[in-house]
Amino acid sequence: MSLCLANKRQSLASALGAIALVSACAGNDIGAVNGMVNGASLVVRDCVAYSTGSATAIALIDVGGICGYFGSNSTPKNSTALVIYFQNSMTTGSFSVGGASNVSADWSVSDATCTRSLTLASSGTVTITATSATNVTGEFDLSFGADHVSGRFNAATCSVSTDAGSPPTCS
Repeated sequence: MSLCLANKRQSLASALGAIALVSACAGNDIGAVNGMVNGASLVVRDCVAYSTGSATAIALIDVGGICGYFGSNSTPKNSTALVIYFQNSMTTGSFSVGGASNVSADWSVSDATCTRSLTLASSGTVTITATSATNVTGEFDLSFGADHVSGRFNAATCSVSTDAGSPPTCS
């Protein structure tokens, strides 16, 4: 077999493997974030909807298993997250972000000691397309000063620790 033919077969095998991987993951679309804030991008590994008592929120984060962190009152180190907060309950519809709106968003980057750098969204829109007891879906288009992100979410609902007043542990 020639080297050229062997390389073509290897390329074809790699391409077919990539197609199979994409097909296997297509049913688990949890969300995506396009764009960067302060030079940081976000590859979504988990997406959850939760209630803190005073607000409900959707979190897109680059760490998997975030419900486990929330349930144990801990926060992941070395992570990037986009969190969208609703002062009222989440219902379907389109909502403005920024100013006197009841919806806000922040972009959070943490380091190895869980010290977070927060950037608040200055404007934008969040659209909730569907809600259920187990899931919230929608999309967003947000500005953080000169930076801009857009994307979608398919968030599973998650319980958070009721350990009010105690700061989360870093893990």
